[in-house]
Amino acid sequence: MKLDEINRIIIENNVLNTMHMDIEPISFKYNLLLSLSDDENSRDKVSFYFYDVSSVKMKDIGGGLTQFMHLKISIIDIFNDRNKYIIEDIEDEKLSFEFNAVDFLG
Repeated sequence: MKLDEINRIIIENNVLNTMHMDIEPISFKYNLLLSLSDDENSRDKVSFYFYDVSSVKMKDIGGGLTQFMHLKISIIDIFNDRNKYIIEDIEDEKLSFEFNAVDFLG
């Protein structure tokens, strides 16, 4: 899936439903599952699994409904051997992290 398409889906689904971070036991690299929806009452969710996550920054997440007004994935360095992308909440700066790859889980 192209980056423009992923960014469109992320913008349309701005309500945080689930955030889960795990670690790969052999490489000790962190991965992050992010599930979003377009409405706080919606059962339809889209999920993304981000690989080799680093530089995680979160602000004002938790304690109730969390919305991201404009999450956007950008290329940071295509020649970087570790992380090639960054995702940021451009409007409210609630979330940002770097990652190497992403899978759209639907």
